[in-house]
Amino acid sequence: MKKEWDSSLNNPGNVKELIPEFYMDNPAFLTNQLRLDLGLRANGKRVDDVKLPRWAHSPAEYLAKNREALESSYVSENLHLWIDLIFGANQCSIEAFNVFHPVTYQGRIDLEKLSDPVQRAALEVQITEFGQTPKQIFSSLHPRRYSKIPKPLQIQQEEDRKVADSS
Repeated sequence: MKKEWDSSLNNPGNVKELIPEFYMDNPAFLTNQLRLDLGLRANGKRVDDVKLPRWAHSPAEYLAKNREALESSYVSENLHLWIDLIFGANQCSIEAFNVFHPVTYQGRIDLEKLSDPVQRAALEVQITEFGQTPKQIFSSLHPRRYSKIPKPLQIQQEEDRKVADSS
């Protein structure tokens, strides 16, 4: 878990996101409850339970803190930006540093029209290994989520001045 976390923070090529189970109530997927032999890592250590961050004292606490973070004011204030990147107007934005290989965008490449079997096989492998970018469903920027969190006074004053100027 730590290795993947560090990679997602430091490697711009790592675009992984957490699956929904990381925000649910059942932590069973984080433990090897059946004591299955999952093999050895390259360093010789056995693959077993997921090693949690130091701040999580149990798998249940880990999931609870993930849910708490997901519902935080920071996420609420910035969720529209993520929606724009994944499903919206910034999905293919060079300015937003959100450009993936063309083969990942739905409808960009018609595999049926490729006559070269080697090229087709290569593209199929790339799609299988990397995945596919979700279908773009919004063409304009997504509105910011309404929040009951008070805005800093300076921002509120600027917004009030704009409203007064437009009247």
